[in-house]
Amino acid sequence: MKFYNLIFAIILITAFSGCKSNKESSEPPISHHPSPVTVPKIKDIVSPHPRLFLSEDQLDEMKIKIEGDAMLSGWYEEIKKDALEILTLPPSRHHLRDGIRLLSVSREVVRRMYTLAFLYRMEGEQKYLDRAWQELEAVAAFPDWNPSHFLDVGEMSHAFAIGYDWLYTELNEDQRSVIREAVIAMGLNPYLEGSESGEGKWVKNITNWNFVCSGGVGVAALAIGTEEEEIFGKVIFHVMDNLPYALESYAPDGAWDEGAGYWSYGTRYLTTFMAALQSATGQLYGIPDSPGIAEACYFPIYMSGLGDRSYQFGDGRSRRVSDPSMFWLADHFDNPVFGEWRLKHISEGGNNPGFFDLLWYKPEFKDNSLLKDLPPDRYFRHVEVVTVRSSFGDKNGFMAGIKGRMIAELHHNDLDQGSFYLEALGETWAEELGSGYYNAPGYWEYSPSGLRWNYYPKRAEGQNTLVINPGPGADQISDAQSGITTYKSYADKAIAIADITDAYRDHASKVWRGLYLGDNRNTVSIQDEIVLKEPGEIWWFMHTKADIWVQEDARQVILEKNGKKLVATLLSSEPASFSVVEARPLPSSPKDEYWDPPEGLKKLAIHFEDVTSVNLRVAFTPFSDGNPENQAENKLIPLENWADIFN
Repeated sequence: MKFYNLIFAIILITAFSGCKSNKESSEPPISHHPSPVTVPKIKDIVSPHPRLFLSEDQLDEMKIKIEGDAMLSGWYEEIKKDALEILTLPPSRHHLRDGIRLLSVSREVVRRMYTLAFLYRMEGEQKYLDRAWQELEAVAAFPDWNPSHFLDVGEMSHAFAIGYDWLYTELNEDQRSVIREAVIAMGLNPYLEGSESGEGKWVKNITNWNFVCSGGVGVAALAIGTEEEEIFGKVIFHVMDNLPYALESYAPDGAWDEGAGYWSYGTRYLTTFMAALQSATGQLYGIPDSPGIAEACYFPIYMSGLGDRSYQFGDGRSRRVSDPSMFWLADHFDNPVFGEWRLKHISEGGNNPGFFDLLWYKPEFKDNSLLKDLPPDRYFRHVEVVTVRSSFGDKNGFMAGIKGRMIAELHHNDLDQGSFYLEALGETWAEELGSGYYNAPGYWEYSPSGLRWNYYPKRAEGQNTLVINPGPGADQISDAQSGITTYKSYADKAIAIADITDAYRDHASKVWRGLYLGDNRNTVSIQDEIVLKEPGEIWWFMHTKADIWVQEDARQVILEKNGKKLVATLLSSEPASFSVVEARPLPSSPKDEYWDPPEGLKKLAIHFEDVTSVNLRVAFTPFSDGNPENQAENKLIPLENWADIFN
């Protein structure tokens, strides 16, 4: 078991971030209305070393807790196995794996430092101390920590903070000086320079970059603050000045524009910074009072699917998300359902437990009754995502999601307005494609004409949405003002309607898409109402890895996956039929030399030509051996009437 996966491993390779702007560049966005926080002073640091997260008194309490709980003992033994493995490895070396990022090295140093320093504090064996120092000495001799990709610096600074603080009393003054000088020269000073000049990508940034860069450096400043008071004061001022811009991104409902994977990455570094503040000073300086943070853990919970996957839009991967920070947030906000979710994920083998799980776990998290009683549906404003499901705990039911908006030039977004996601019967039927190749030319260009929109997984044709009048340019308008206009949740059904007209404003005067979970939460329908400004072409796409059996009239298909079957039935105001096409760009689209469809991936498609208006509905129902054509309602109810009809 890799402790790297337990504490600070991120689901994705890296995290370029951003938001609305019209500049054709990869510069991060700027927010203008941050939440106020106060700034720590050096006199606020009242705790001696070790002051980060785990005091000596807390260490004694942890030993007792582990000895008295078989589950926690098992967690600890896995961490110890990892420590023994690290003892056999050579020190990390400066290596840019892809020629751009040191991030994999930084994360490995984080893993090693937490594991070795924790084991030394728990068991006192010299071999752990010696190996930890060997790692610190080697990395302190690096020429730099790769400030051109500052996430690398943020994570490495965090690693050195742990080594310095947790081993402080065992290191001699020369060793401490080596660590401090490295942190200052390669971590704090570059952060200070970028903040003062305004050129740092984390400055006023509203994405995960801010939390990782500012949070990682902030923990390092707290670690060495009492020995380096002047630079502590300068750095912590900029940390607290920058953080509120990203804190605003949780508002109003705790969701994250970059998806659940990047929610986890950013929230982890924010939470560890808050926990470090609390342990070092006893204060949190207003950070948790920012709107949306108290609800933030609902986002990965509701984006989760029925099993081990999540609805991960943008550059996110599909696996289910949880994080040790959910334990801390559950305790701080007195909302144990967050802790229940984290523990459930660990118990089901979805994530390996690590140090912060041991530290922040509470026995009350074992009661998963709160999860079962959660409302099955949720609408996240601003991000404009709705997810619905049969119920939490029903792995053979239905779960679906719809996205009504993309944030123009947010660094992990797709042209995915109106895209939907579908799980049922324990399988995923409508797939998200995740990221493209991060180092592809222009991948981080987000303007309406940016090269990002040349890459298939980022285009509308690479989503489960509509393409109107396809061509070589972007197939949705990236700065569109789209969103969810109707959301209703009832005991036996749920509806959500997105007005995505603005995404197609060059071609259409109306594009609405509705999602309906009905039949006692046992069917899902996607319904579109489209009015074009002049006769044109429309494509309806759904990416799937299921086998597709098109029925005789081509208005119904049977989807089959791992022995499960789902029926899709088409109703349309215009002549239409299902077809199966390759998951590749249309002939008129830009070629994407970096896209190679995963094995088994294909598209269920509906194609209209020379039409001015279309109303269509695709209903997904469980297959039975009876009469599949009778399994869906044979009527189109106008979307504007849904709220009344389905009430």
